[in-house]
Amino acid sequence: MSRCHILSKAKSKRKGTCAKVECKCDRNICFCETLHAPFTDKLPENLTPGTCIVIDGLIKEDCPRFAINLACSEEGDVGLHINPRLFQKFISRNCRINGKWQVPEVTSIAKFQLARNQSFRMSILITTKEFLIAIDGKHFCGYVFRFSPEHLQILQVLGSIKVLKVDYQDLEEYPPEFPTVVPVVLTMGKNLFAASGGEVDLPLAAFLAKGFRKDFQIEINGKIKMHPCGFFLNLQETSRVWPLPNLHLHINFIFNVKQGKHSVLVNSRIDEVWRDAVIVPRLYLQPTSVFNIAIHRSSENFIIWLDGELLDMFEIATTNVDLIDTLYIQGDISIYPPMNITIRK
Repeated sequence: MSRCHILSKAKSKRKGTCAKVECKCDRNICFCETLHAPFTDKLPENLTPGTCIVIDGLIKEDCPRFAINLACSEEGDVGLHINPRLFQKFISRNCRINGKWQVPEVTSIAKFQLARNQSFRMSILITTKEFLIAIDGKHFCGYVFRFSPEHLQILQVLGSIKVLKVDYQDLEEYPPEFPTVVPVVLTMGKNLFAASGGEVDLPLAAFLAKGFRKDFQIEINGKIKMHPCGFFLNLQETSRVWPLPNLHLHINFIFNVKQGKHSVLVNSRIDEVWRDAVIVPRLYLQPTSVFNIAIHRSSENFIIWLDGELLDMFEIATTNVDLIDTLYIQGDISIYPPMNITIRK
């Protein structure tokens, strides 16, 4: 089911007015600015898991920032405040509870791609615990509910942008399809650059053309970034983010640069249930260092090597392991020629 508004037909409830809405959610980051309100709309009555709010817009030439709010009323609390900053190249997320802005979140898993004089599509999915936010069909970040979305009544779009269309959809999978998102395919015996044509953009969801069967091996060559928090990789079923896919192998590299203590966590998640993790307490990878990760599948285990040394032999948790069809990588690493990702037997 879909309910759609095209701006030429759906008029703003504040047409002809200049609504002075100050972005006070993070005074410590940048100066407050007055944002105009080009569009407001009433949200669907039931914001249940799977409901997706899709906003198509055009960022005007003079736009320094804009905001999208899911609010209880026009002047009330805000369950989700999305505030892209065009000059600083980040997106702040926040909420307003009892009239007070909370601590903003600014980190994300993807590069900032918004630009003035360009159109965009922002998709906001309601799940059971959080909002998931995609830009132009690519997952950008999540924001955990601060209060139940059932209290949200109003959609506000603020700032120097032109709203082209607002659509309300029911999704079965997220991220939603988008015309310019081309699947990355990793084929047997070829490195990833033959498919992508250059540096690998993260997060990466690479389709494994022949799955990951017994005696298959994946090798990942990359470089740690200057100030890493961590990175992880999954061998999983499907490239979707929601509903949660089965992760037959999850390897999480965790960096504590201040204390110089780094570790690796190895785990799996089947039917939304995590197994007990295996923790390798000593990780010798350092910022800016290059690395090689090799994962070999035997009949009973995933055998993991790091720079030629055995890291772990992780027991396969389910007989459905042949359903693996995606390699997912996210975090503070770079992969570019001559570094690469390959799969072979």
